[in-house]
Amino acid sequence: MHIGRSDDGRGPSLAFLGLGIMGLPMAGHLAAAGRHLQVWNRTPGRAQTLARYDGVKVCSTVADAVTSAPVIIVMLSTGPVVDQVLFASDPDGESVEAALHPGSLVIVMSSIPVSTAREQAERLRRRGIRYIDAPVSGGEAGAKAASLTIMAGGETADIEEARPVLQLLGTVTHVGPVGTGQWQKHCFWRVKEARTWAVSVRRCAVASPIPRYCGSMVRAWSAAHFHPVHMPPPNSRI
Repeated sequence: MHIGRSDDGRGPSLAFLGLGIMGLPMAGHLAAAGRHLQVWNRTPGRAQTLARYDGVKVCSTVADAVTSAPVIIVMLSTGPVVDQVLFASDPDGESVEAALHPGSLVIVMSSIPVSTAREQAERLRRRGIRYIDAPVSGGEAGAKAASLTIMAGGETADIEEARPVLQLLGTVTHVGPVGTGQWQKHCFWRVKEARTWAVSVRRCAVASPIPRYCGSMVRAWSAAHFHPVHMPPPNSRI
């Protein structure tokens, strides 16, 4: 099933699971672009925000949302929550896993552990269901502006099939097989945290009469990881 535009200009239905701070504006962009959407959220009231769009169906159960959708986009808070929604049965005894048809494509855009993504992909693969891990960077502002950085891991054919939809949310980069999207996101955050640490230490060094060896340590560490940090001499005045 190709998920680009069909003859009616909308394409097949997409299920969107999770309408939190990130998910709601993301689903809104898909709805505004005219895509058929079947949406579900653990707090039903948030889903009603999208009911004003033509072609959007608000579903009371997660199984109902995915039953007739060949593509499922997941934007939930954590790995365990994604596991629960995909594999645990709802009060009616239905699960997403059981409701999906072979050939369906699950796109997990949540930030979850690499191992979790790979385990989910393998479990679904045994049922003939395809999987992409596609975490995002850009935060709420990026979600609202449709300017997210999307790091996609999976089979090339699957990602190219999903690209027309994902491009409605931001810039898509295929970074490797399943799990590498989460790995790339993890590395991104580690680099961001390290940069923040380096800047903080540099500011402290500028403001305080710390020993010379501290400035040398920061310069060496920064040169090895990012770029040289030019520390002032210990007795200089700023």
